[in-house]
Amino acid sequence: MHEPSTYRPFVYTVAEDDGMNVTIEVSEEENAQVLCSYHNASKGGR
Repeated sequence: MHEPSTYRPFVYTVAEDDGMNVTIEVSEEENAQVLCSYHNASKGGR
């Protein structure tokens, strides 16, 4: 039996990189859109 994939894309933007620390911004809306697109593509849809 095939187990479902646990892979989930994650979208973020690097807001600041001072060479030692990196600050990222995460958009729930963008992540939801990417996850939906990935889910549709994995089912053969568009």
